[in-house]
Amino acid sequence: MSQRVPDSNRLVAIDFLRGVAVFLVLLRHLPYSLNLAPVGGAGKAVAVEALPAAVTAFTDYGEFGVHLFLVISGFCIHQRWARTDNQAIGVGFVSFWKRRLVRLYPPYFVALLLSIAGLFVLFGVLGQPKGSSFASYLGYGSPSRLAIDLVLLLLLLHNLTGAHHRIGNPPFWSLALEEQLYMLYFGLLWLRRHHGWSIALGVAAVATVAWRAIGLSLGHDRPGFWYIVGPAHWLSWSLGALAVEANLGRVAIPSWVRSWPALATLLTTALLLHPPKTTTFRIPGAEVLDDLAFGATFFVLVTMATHAEREGRLVRSRVVAWLTSLGLISYSVYLTHLPIMVAVKQVALRIDLPVASVLALRLIIPIGLGALFFRFIERPFMNRSRRVR
Repeated sequence: MSQRVPDSNRLVAIDFLRGVAVFLVLLRHLPYSLNLAPVGGAGKAVAVEALPAAVTAFTDYGEFGVHLFLVISGFCIHQRWARTDNQAIGVGFVSFWKRRLVRLYPPYFVALLLSIAGLFVLFGVLGQPKGSSFASYLGYGSPSRLAIDLVLLLLLLHNLTGAHHRIGNPPFWSLALEEQLYMLYFGLLWLRRHHGWSIALGVAAVATVAWRAIGLSLGHDRPGFWYIVGPAHWLSWSLGALAVEANLGRVAIPSWVRSWPALATLLTTALLLHPPKTTTFRIPGAEVLDDLAFGATFFVLVTMATHAEREGRLVRSRVVAWLTSLGLISYSVYLTHLPIMVAVKQVALRIDLPVASVLALRLIIPIGLGALFFRFIERPFMNRSRRVR
């Protein structure tokens, strides 16, 4: 069935869902420890949490905001091709990467520099460096480890080694994942063009489940990166690409796919596969499918929201408007929020603010500073990327 392609590439529903995704990530990192010194890891203090375990068990689900981002990413990246009149042609490899790098890399590089500055303050100014090298002032045990991490971070390969943790900005891991999914996009698009969505999704599903099943079989020998690299999330990202074609009327999907019962069923399944950490209930081998269940849930959510916008049924409210505005700056907030939250905690604990005030500041200040980062750092490169051909 053919439908009219909208004139604008920008959808309110997608910006709204971006806002939901980044707010979930903010909730994930909202809890904090009462320790001023870094916690966890060998030789470090044990965390004394400010919030009860029952609360953090709930906020932990905010990590799946990243999975919503992945589905949205597939939607937005594939939209350029899906809107073309001649779908017999592919996507130019060089032009694709030029647009992506101009759009995403400069803000990431600035956020990386700010993260390094934050480490210097935390370890070199407020802490006690365990040595005289520059690396020790960043909390590193050796200059070579720092050098390797910086190279991997600059090449966006840091999710292979955990360098994002050591550099003080753990959310960076998903940026490396995105680059790997962009590479896989060319294979997905080839399959889509030559064999249709049934084969393309089938290959993505088999590859993703097989990758994750191999990880399960490896047990304790599984590399730490196994579940956070491209092949582990290819299916979720691919579902986002399918969603944009459904929204543009290029492909037909059953109406039940974008229904509340489908959303509730998939969300319940995802929660059963990934129960709260405070419970003892576990399904053996669930890690093979839990991320995929959340990806499928968000695929339904994206199709529901974009379809509602096409039909003029998207709910308008102050909450929706605020989340939509947050979605516009979500990349900036995502890049910078955690180091800012750490800084807020360091100041708040030193002046003995109550827990409620610390939580409020850890939510409000990262959003405010993220808006400034967007205005002065991200937006200029966003505009420039639109001129790249």
